[in-house]
Amino acid sequence: MLIEWVSNRNNQLGKLYGASEPALCLSAEKLMTENYDALSIKQSSDLLSLFASHTNGVIKYSDALPDIVESSNNLGVINLETGQALTLYNLCRSASNEERDAHAQRISHYQQQFGLTVEICGAYPGWQHDNESLLLKQALTLYQRLFAKRAVIQVIHAGLECGLLSDVYPDCDMISFGPTITGAHSPREQVNIKSVDKFWDYLAAFIADLAKA
Repeated sequence: MLIEWVSNRNNQLGKLYGASEPALCLSAEKLMTENYDALSIKQSSDLLSLFASHTNGVIKYSDALPDIVESSNNLGVINLETGQALTLYNLCRSASNEERDAHAQRISHYQQQFGLTVEICGAYPGWQHDNESLLLKQALTLYQRLFAKRAVIQVIHAGLECGLLSDVYPDCDMISFGPTITGAHSPREQVNIKSVDKFWDYLAAFIADLAKA
């Protein structure tokens, strides 16, 4: 009965999210051994309550930049093996270190209400967008001169090396640019080869400009 329900639910999810998540699959199978421990009804109910109401996805959009995610949490891994404790792995991310830490604390307090022991570690520094950056203005001017068109500035919700560097050198002016990459950090990651030549020419010219300053 459960396996049939899971199969039907998988078909429903495919219709709902198939376009954006073609690899989504929900499955269940009957174990051929009875040497395992099953959760009690209360344990199952508590776990479902935890997962259903757990913070996951966008937490806050930027006040200064509409439609740009500022803070999020990803409940990415849930591990529960026979004879082992339940383990959850969250990735809490924000452009603001203060916001990131505050959200991490709130998630920690929530999880502790379910009797979980929480460890907060491995924080990835945020990096705030600066419209007044002199380095950015110089980069835009050079791009216009080299390619006879305006560069597109994009703010993304992701971990960048600039976050790590600015955490150590908070007064250092910095920008991030590179060749065109799609599907970053996934099996579908690709780089546009033609954009590499353009990136190299731009980088060389930018370094030359900075050397003159």
